[in-house]
Amino acid sequence: MTALTKPNNILSKETFIKSQSPQLEYEPDEKPTLLEEKIEIESDWAKRECVKLWCFALFMSFTMAMILMGVIMTIYQRIPLMPASRLHGFCSVSVPMINDMTDSYRVLPLKWIDSPELQLVDTMPGHDNYINALTEQLDLGQALEKIAVSNHGRRVDFIHDFNDNTTGILDDERCFMMTLDYDVVMPPELFASALDEGLLFDVSRLRANVQARAPNADEMLRFAGDLFASCRGKPAYMLRDTAGSIRKRSVDEPDADYIHFSGKHVLELKIDNLAELLALEQKNNTK
Repeated sequence: MTALTKPNNILSKETFIKSQSPQLEYEPDEKPTLLEEKIEIESDWAKRECVKLWCFALFMSFTMAMILMGVIMTIYQRIPLMPASRLHGFCSVSVPMINDMTDSYRVLPLKWIDSPELQLVDTMPGHDNYINALTEQLDLGQALEKIAVSNHGRRVDFIHDFNDNTTGILDDERCFMMTLDYDVVMPPELFASALDEGLLFDVSRLRANVQARAPNADEMLRFAGDLFASCRGKPAYMLRDTAGSIRKRSVDEPDADYIHFSGKHVLELKIDNLAELLALEQKNNTK
């Protein structure tokens, strides 16, 4: 008896086809429905555009933040000292007419008084050896000391800049600048503290002879801030000490060109070549 069989490869092929055929799902009394697999395709182009958009938004936000920070820093640097950190007021300094070196002529107790204005007062009003001709208006900041001096009706502004170690002298017609001298200028914080404690101030007169000249390019850069604003349109000069150091005033010396008190002595400045400067200015104005 002979038995017929199908090759194994044919059976395997049919089995594979059957297993890969789609399944049919249907309800009673309904036609069969073919279940198809849904494939969602996400575009790579959309992803790239979204990333670009986010990067651009972050870049613009960072740029705007940097610009805003720069504007705030610029405004902050240009804002002057807050009123709470400045002291304003007036003072009256008794200048001794003679230069006796005894304590009764050299030292006066100066202190704050209970009033809206700052004043310096001496304990010997009406003393024959003192003249109350030096009246000053004080504006004391953290690193800037402004002293407006009225001497016989003439106003002169002294500006001591402790950041640049510069002293500016400004009157109605011209400006001068010199290196700040700590031997005659007291820092504003110490000045105010000494007044508050009622300490003694040395008001003996000192003398300095100086020469004026035109400033060079580097020195012109120091005419900045308050000095530059106040000196605009005026001749500006540099002052140099010709005597080598500040000294005691002699009785027979001529009157000083500028005088002021900044907490240490009453300083008198005599510009030796001031007459030459005035003649040169007059010559330039007539051209």
